[in-house]
Amino acid sequence: MRQDMWVFDLPDETLLPFEGCGIETMWELALSKIGNANGFDTMSDLLITFDIRASYSAFLREEHIAALPASANRSLLVSGNASNPGALAKFRAHGGKVTLAFDLAKAARNTNESVRKTLNFVLIAVGADDAAFGSKFSSSIPASTSTITFEKGIALSNAGVLADGNGGVPLPLNAFTGLNTDQIFKLEIDTATAPGINFKKLREVMLLVEYEASF
Repeated sequence: MRQDMWVFDLPDETLLPFEGCGIETMWELALSKIGNANGFDTMSDLLITFDIRASYSAFLREEHIAALPASANRSLLVSGNASNPGALAKFRAHGGKVTLAFDLAKAARNTNESVRKTLNFVLIAVGADDAAFGSKFSSSIPASTSTITFEKGIALSNAGVLADGNGGVPLPLNAFTGLNTDQIFKLEIDTATAPGINFKKLREVMLLVEYEASF
């Protein structure tokens, strides 16, 4: 290394004691104000470069694979407009009833995930946040329907880590937690059951699903 110091632009031999040590450890660089009378006000970044030699270890690979988590929590955001082209525009123009289908099996497709279970739901009605209104939400596996309420344009569940919300009282969307994520969920909005609500400003309905993925 002493012969190659000029290659790595090393000013002296101060860092040579670290030569040959492992890279997979904790590194700490301490900058002392005492040794830097001009201070660090003009410092905008710090670049540390390691020149290393890596080798493959089949044993270490298997060890790392075995240590990987068996599951992880993930979130999926699905657009009602994108999933149901023209449906909301027609609903704004003519009223009546609109049914939005959210195909999570298609949206959450990931070959690395073998099993997906729903944890929590959030529905956001963009533009219809003036007053509360009711609607129906349903699953296909199993076939189930619940009446839910949008408050300020939002309807959500409070299962799992959110169980303390709403004073601990389970919300209607909790009925759809713990289900297979790979299915079609539907939201039905009917002007007949929501009198006085101006749906002319309803531009989008988003479905956010938190789910647990197993590998």
